[in-house]
Amino acid sequence: MNLRTVQMVRTVLLLIAMVLVVTASARAQDAGALFKAKCSACHAPDGSGSGTMGKNLKTPDLRSDEAQNAICFKCHTEKEGPFVFEHPPVKIEGCQSCHLPHGGANVHMLRVSNVNLLCLQCHTNSSFSGATNTPSFHNQQTYFQACTQCHLQIHGSNFDPTFFK
Repeated sequence: MNLRTVQMVRTVLLLIAMVLVVTASARAQDAGALFKAKCSACHAPDGSGSGTMGKNLKTPDLRSDEAQNAICFKCHTEKEGPFVFEHPPVKIEGCQSCHLPHGGANVHMLRVSNVNLLCLQCHTNSSFSGATNTPSFHNQQTYFQACTQCHLQIHGSNFDPTFFK
């Protein structure tokens, strides 16, 4: 290589390094702004529960089901119960049995893209969950007919054991 080529290579490498440093710095600033805007409502900078929500709930650890449910019920009070007819996953496992606490690409922060797929994880003939099977008159071939079109009160009901109302 001649001297000019070496200098050009060094210049290009220096420019690439500068771009990488600036990009990394911008990402760190974006992450900091995102944390302040979203995460800090529940988490302290170290990820613990000593942030605003953790202090309000009087819990140092937001990872327990009880603490996470309390966060959900701050806004979704109608889903807390107690209900005469409880939906066992809500009562036993909490909100995280069906929902992702940090959100995702699916509607209502669900763990799966289609509500029927979520219901059928427990309500099938092959499930070992102990949940009631899907009755034979339910047509699971109708892709866009969600279970929740009929089972409206899926988190729990005071009137109907099948969560119709």
